[in-house]
Amino acid sequence: MTTSTPIVAIALDAAEASVVDQLCQAGKLPVLARLREQGRSGVIQSEAEYFLSTVWPTLATGKNTEHHGWYYNKMWRPDKMRLQYASEEWLDQAPFWEWPGTDGLEMAVIDVPYVLRPPKPFEGIFLAGWQTHDDFGFLSSPADLRRRLVGRFGRPVLKTERFGEQTAKTLLRFRREMLDSLSQTAEMAHSLLAERTRDLFMLVIGALHRGTHYLWDLEQIDRSGVSADEIAVLEGARDELFVAADRCIGRILEAAPDNARVVVFALHGMTANSGWADRFPSLVSQIRNHGSPRPPQEGFLYRCKRRIPWRVIRQVTTRLPTSVNQALVPLWSARMLDWSDTRFFALPLDINGYVRINLRGREARGIVEPGSEYAELLAELEQAFCSFKTIDTGEPVVRDVARTDDLVDPAAPRRHLLPDLIVRFHPIRSQEVSGVTSEEYGEVRWTPEDPLPSGRSGNHLPTGWFTAAGGGIQPGPELRINSLDIVPTFFHWLGAEVPETIHGRPIAGLGAGSAATSIR
Repeated sequence: MTTSTPIVAIALDAAEASVVDQLCQAGKLPVLARLREQGRSGVIQSEAEYFLSTVWPTLATGKNTEHHGWYYNKMWRPDKMRLQYASEEWLDQAPFWEWPGTDGLEMAVIDVPYVLRPPKPFEGIFLAGWQTHDDFGFLSSPADLRRRLVGRFGRPVLKTERFGEQTAKTLLRFRREMLDSLSQTAEMAHSLLAERTRDLFMLVIGALHRGTHYLWDLEQIDRSGVSADEIAVLEGARDELFVAADRCIGRILEAAPDNARVVVFALHGMTANSGWADRFPSLVSQIRNHGSPRPPQEGFLYRCKRRIPWRVIRQVTTRLPTSVNQALVPLWSARMLDWSDTRFFALPLDINGYVRINLRGREARGIVEPGSEYAELLAELEQAFCSFKTIDTGEPVVRDVARTDDLVDPAAPRRHLLPDLIVRFHPIRSQEVSGVTSEEYGEVRWTPEDPLPSGRSGNHLPTGWFTAAGGGIQPGPELRINSLDIVPTFFHWLGAEVPETIHGRPIAGLGAGSAATSIR
C-alpha cells in the first residue's frame, strides 16, 4: 500500500537546537527555515534527562526505558557479571517496522541507531550501520542492498569513532570526513527516495552527532604550531556542518513527492563538554577506596585497558570489525573488579554518572543484601557524591543524585538492567578547575590544561526539536511533544493501527487538515 500522503522523516542526530535557531536567523539554513515557516515546530522531550542514550530505542520501540531496558550502548548483564553490547538473545524488543500496524505499509528505514537484528521480512528497504554515529554493525534488507549502494556511491565515508586526544591535523581530517559523509548521504538518500514512493521514508543522519562531539569548539587541542588559516577553518567547522546538513536535506527533498509530509527532528542536542563523564570513574574509585585497607583489585585486562592511552587503543580498534570490538567488551569487563569485595561500581556513561550496586539475588555474585543494607548504601553514596566541591572555588560539583527506583517502576520488566543511582552534575566545566575535594573522601586532582581522555569538545543536552510541514500541517504555536509519540503520529497519518502495547500516542496538535499543501 502507498498512501496518498507519504511521510519523509529526516533525523539530524544530536543537532543542537540553539545552533539551528542561530543559523536559521542568519539565513544560513534556508531549507530548514522554509519548513519552519510553512509548518509547525517545537520541542521534543524524553527520558534523556536521566538516560540520555535511550532516545533511539525509545523511539523505535514506542516503550519507556524501564520496559525496553536499552539505556546505553554497553550494558551490564547481572547474570554474567560483565558488560556486553546488547543482543536479541537477552534484550529483544519489536521496533516499529515490525509492529502489526505495518501490514500493507511500504517503508524505507535507513540508519536508525541501536538496532539489534535484521528486520523480519517487510515491504520496502532497511539499512542500518551505513553511516550511524553509534556503530552496532551492518544490517540490510534486501541482503544485497549494501553491495548495490557501495557499487554506486562507494564505501560509507563515516568510519568508526576515534576516541582520544585530538590535534589540529586530526580534526582537519575529521572535518573533511564529516562533510563528505553528509554529501554521500544526500546522494544515496536522494536516489532511494526517487526510485520509489513509499508510505514512510525515514533517514537518520549521523555525521552531525559525530561531528559536534569533536568540532564543538577547539578547547581540546594545542594551537601551537597551527596556522591562522587552519584555526579559522576549524573555528567555522561546526557551523559548516550544519550548513552542509541543510543542503543534504534540500537534496533529499528534491526527490520527495510534492504532497509529502516532511518531518525533520533531533531527539537530543549538544553543548560544550563539561568533562564530568571523563572524571566520574575517578570519583567512584575515590569513594570506593575510602577507608579500605585493601581497595578492590582490578582484573589484568581491565587494568591494561584503563592505562593504555586512547591514541594507542584507537590504532587497533579502528582497524577491527565491529563484531570483534564488541566481543572484546565482555573479556575485559568480566574480571573488572574483585566481585567478592566490591559493593558498588561505575557503569559506562554519557552525561550523567551511573552507579550499580552489587546486589545479592540480582547480580550473580552479589554481596549487598536487599532491603535495609541496600537502602543504607544508596543513602551513603548519595551523601558521598554530594560532598565533593571544586578545589578552586568550593562550589558543589553534583547537582543531585537520583534513585532509579524513584524514577521507574521497580517491578518493570527491564528494571534489573538499569543502574541504581544516576548522578547529575552542576554546569561547571571540569577543565576550569584543578580537581575536587571532600572532607570525608579526600581529593581527586587533575591538570585543567590537559585534554579530556575522550577528546570530545562537545557532549549532550537532553532536549530535542522538530519541524513538520506539508500534507495539511498548519503553522501554529510551538508544541512540546514526547519522543514516544513520534512514530504513533506517523502511523496515525498513514491510517495504520497504533498498538495498544506501546506507550506513545498520536500528537493531537499535528493532526492533518483537510487540504494537502505542498512542501515546495
